[in-house]
Amino acid sequence: MIGERSEANGHRKMSNALTNKWNEFMRKYKNPTKKQIYQFRDAIEKNILVTSMTLLKNNNMIHLFDFTHRFKRSMLEISSTTSYDILWKYLDPLQKERLPSNITFKLETGKKQYDIIRLYESGEEFFSQNVIDVLSLFVDMTGKCYPINIDDIEKQYYAIYNLEAFSFLNREESTFEDEPCCFEVNVPSLPLFGIEGTKCIIVSTEVKNALLKHKLSNIRLLECFGCTLKNIKKIKNP
Repeated sequence: MIGERSEANGHRKMSNALTNKWNEFMRKYKNPTKKQIYQFRDAIEKNILVTSMTLLKNNNMIHLFDFTHRFKRSMLEISSTTSYDILWKYLDPLQKERLPSNITFKLETGKKQYDIIRLYESGEEFFSQNVIDVLSLFVDMTGKCYPINIDDIEKQYYAIYNLEAFSFLNREESTFEDEPCCFEVNVPSLPLFGIEGTKCIIVSTEVKNALLKHKLSNIRLLECFGCTLKNIKKIKNP
């Protein structure tokens, strides 16, 4: 019985790890092609590891973090009668317009009102007042977030939008070869921004430390780096 329980826990952990990988993939590729999905599958099966992290850390890169959620079965997920095409259009960190105020959401699954929840069976995220308060310590969030309407839930959640966008320098390598993500950013003091063609929200080390200090629930901070295209070419071809 104990052996069976241990095995089940192992399978559950592996399943959650694969789900997190899939979520990361879908955040980097909004509409992946069949070829990209097959490449992702092959990379997972081969479990490819590279030593790029060490190289990046030794080349004066800007230390950054991809701010997202952890996959938890108890996490609140919400849905809407509005088509996903419309939701996907507006629930984008780079979108300049707000989701129309008449659009409402309802609880679809999950019980825990963590500091980050998400759209049902999708990767779009919503953030609690606690998250917005921490981010507001570093950037004026007045024009960067807005409240959403969720029926039968008292806790207020927000969508983040209107972020400045930067380029993704190694999208394929970071997805299929386990390289750390590199973005074309050379401003160390930039606290919060987005990445072109993705749903990623990137924060600085200072913001990361504040998020952890305030012990926000269900947050995940994935290490990534800012650099120039010339710099990353130099690393790959020393």
